[in-house]
Amino acid sequence: MVNVGELVLRRREAIKFFGLRESPLPPELRTAFRKAVLQYHPDRNQQQNGEEATKTMRKIIEWYKILSTPKSEEEEHTERFYGGFII
Repeated sequence: MVNVGELVLRRREAIKFFGLRESPLPPELRTAFRKAVLQYHPDRNQQQNGEEATKTMRKIIEWYKILSTPKSEEEEHTERFYGGFII
């Protein structure tokens, strides 16, 4: 199981990558995900070789799963307690 601090950091990294606000609505998340998939898909992405593009796609899918899963109470508490900063 991933600890809460790490999950919060992953969530922030994903939000930054997709260019979303802190609590994105499902349609916003879906649109950003589809746009990223089209841009970074291994068959369409000419800037990265096959392995790099595959790693990028896996990371995008992981971020989508993280953001599409509702925050747990423990995550909410951690963010409120530290004022948005993970120590």
